[in-house]
Amino acid sequence: MIKKIIFHWPLLILLLVWWQFDTISPYLNPYGWFILGIIIIYYMIRLGLHVFFLYQLNQSDSVETVRVILPRAEKKVSTEMIHFFEFLNTLLLPKFPWQYYVNGVNSFTWEVQLDAKGNKEILISASPFILPEILKNLQTIYENARFETVKSELTHQPPQEFMQLRLEHPGELESFSERKFMDQLFQTVDELKGEAGIQVMLIPVDYQTQRRQLKRKGMDALFNTEIRIYASNQQLLKALLGTIGELSPQNRLIPEGIISYQIRKWFKKHYWDLVINKYFSLFLGPRVVLSSNQLASLLHFPSSILWVRGTYRYQHRRLPVPQGLPVNQEVVSPIAVTDENVEVGLTDEMWKQHLLVVGTGGTGKTTTLGQHASAWFSRPDEGALVIGSQPHELMFILQFVPDYKKVYIIDMDKPSKYGINFLSNDAYPVDMMVEDFIGIFDPPFAAQIKNMDFIQQAFLALRQAREQSIVWKEAVPRIDLRHIREVLANEKYRMNLIHVLPQNSDLQLYWIEKTQLMRNPRYYVTYVQPIIGVFNRILGVERVAKTLCHPNTIDLKKAILEEKAVVALHGGKWDYGFNVSDFAGNMLLTLLYQSILHQRDIPEEKRVNINLILDDFGGFCSRILMMLLVRSSRMNVRIACAAGTWFDVPESMRTFFDDLILNKIIFRGHNHRDADYWGGLMDKLEPEDFLNMKHRYGAFWFHANGSQQDPFIARAIYDQHKGRFEQYHLTHNWPTEDLQLQLDPLMMPNIPGTQIKPYLPNMSGKNKNQF
Repeated sequence: MIKKIIFHWPLLILLLVWWQFDTISPYLNPYGWFILGIIIIYYMIRLGLHVFFLYQLNQSDSVETVRVILPRAEKKVSTEMIHFFEFLNTLLLPKFPWQYYVNGVNSFTWEVQLDAKGNKEILISASPFILPEILKNLQTIYENARFETVKSELTHQPPQEFMQLRLEHPGELESFSERKFMDQLFQTVDELKGEAGIQVMLIPVDYQTQRRQLKRKGMDALFNTEIRIYASNQQLLKALLGTIGELSPQNRLIPEGIISYQIRKWFKKHYWDLVINKYFSLFLGPRVVLSSNQLASLLHFPSSILWVRGTYRYQHRRLPVPQGLPVNQEVVSPIAVTDENVEVGLTDEMWKQHLLVVGTGGTGKTTTLGQHASAWFSRPDEGALVIGSQPHELMFILQFVPDYKKVYIIDMDKPSKYGINFLSNDAYPVDMMVEDFIGIFDPPFAAQIKNMDFIQQAFLALRQAREQSIVWKEAVPRIDLRHIREVLANEKYRMNLIHVLPQNSDLQLYWIEKTQLMRNPRYYVTYVQPIIGVFNRILGVERVAKTLCHPNTIDLKKAILEEKAVVALHGGKWDYGFNVSDFAGNMLLTLLYQSILHQRDIPEEKRVNINLILDDFGGFCSRILMMLLVRSSRMNVRIACAAGTWFDVPESMRTFFDDLILNKIIFRGHNHRDADYWGGLMDKLEPEDFLNMKHRYGAFWFHANGSQQDPFIARAIYDQHKGRFEQYHLTHNWPTEDLQLQLDPLMMPNIPGTQIKPYLPNMSGKNKNQF
């Protein structure tokens, strides 16, 4: 209490002045009056804000809430729901446009709640004056739906985790997926422990904006939308984020910025009642503009086959482990157990056929990878390479690496002693290096780059220049991505390079011709600028550039083949974007391939087994990963990879990976294409089995004894006691020191006797050889 009084000392001064005004006023000089005025203005503003919050709280109290009792008959209602939101837009808007800015506008809230007992329900809230009209319109769509009134709970405690979402690309309104989002949501939260919810709040966009969008883009009715998610634990919040993220791969709904999140964190603590009572977050946003078409995909009633008030909605069929498949003590590292307590996993011979794990977020993919690799991690004569997209997911895998094993961790967030720049390896054949270099851009940036030949020839020219000229070797001690960008973007740098190349060589004539073409603005913008944009995207973040262009490339030959260590990369998928993370992963895989390629030429008994663990591997499906799979038996590489959906793999490579990765674990998914694919591939399972699999249960389809065995259903082992080394690696091996790393400076080679001409000669006729 004393601290609170001391904290408000300006208020005490103000009260003292008011009490003894006649005595104090003669002694106040202009500065004293100025300070007194500042104190008065400060408390007037605070008083105004509190009055405003109280007014909003009173408004939210007037909102009426109903619980939806779901219909029993299922019906396709996508078109009808679009019409419903168009009707809702008209109903919420005031009669005259000017009233929108003077009297405000009505709001509508759709909320899905999960309580601690596992019960799930849909709540709809609006002003009591318009709610009956809304419910009547909904009943024309869902004829058997019923609604019951719910009393507001002002004593509801704030959840542990709370976040609002925003569009990745504001202003772009792509259509959402036509998948049943509510089915996916109810499947995600099923059997997860804790309280959670998604709250979608709508107010219509003003008349003028809607008219402009209708004329320009033919948009439907538009709503300012706030999408809030809350949960009692981080796992639940992550599951909700993953489900919502699947709505639109082109323009995903992602978490808000850190500043607004911190403000909202304070707001939640002090004014949670405004949030839980279905009112907008005042000045805090972010508000997503969504059309009626998108809202129809997002907000609808789930299918009638789901149990929405119980803990289970579906009991999967019981498929036993097929005869002849190794079980219990015969497997090296158990990764699942059946309902009959039969443990299953892979043997050393089965592990040579690799492992694929597919399933939606929160089903146990990453932990299953670590559980599977735990036995091989502990072997002193085997090395491993691990790539993870997030630090905590990487630790889910590294927790199975014993403390006596040496571990190298490369974190894209914090430059360490080692980098992954494989371009600096001058001993590697140049023709193979070029093919490997081009391969790392596909698939991450293949769509943006129309002509990979520019990148290929830039590397060849730099490599040739360093071999021809000592000056160039001193200026470029190690080739990295910055030098490739400099050749394309800096004409003076490129001209120096052209002069040092062998006269009339194919490389020199190529760059003479291309430099002439680059001076045409249309050609430059069409072919060259997109490539420079990709390099700027990759090198735009300093700490990423320091890892990719590090002067000290990690020696994987020594680390994995000699020390038998575990090398791990945190790619920063959510920090820098999927494409940059995938690009970094491809660079590390390329470095691994170059470091172990010689194993194919040595006797089998001298080869070192290499365990490659890839989480979210869809972006790594490049030429290098294909070569690692094709030559895995000769280089002793065994690969375990995980993906959220099989369709993360590029279409041209799906058949290839399906044929070479013979051991598969398929957890529950929300993608109907995935369900149809695996249901059509496995004889004893239907698509509905994959859509409705219980939490942590999966379909196991293994290759053993020279043939593909029948699929069976089991529960993935989730034993934290076997993963007791997480904190050890987090405190001992994770890079924590702020390394003040300096990259090699970009230098312009000073070549004596070289004169840069202002214009290149014409390439036609005799002038071609005059350069």
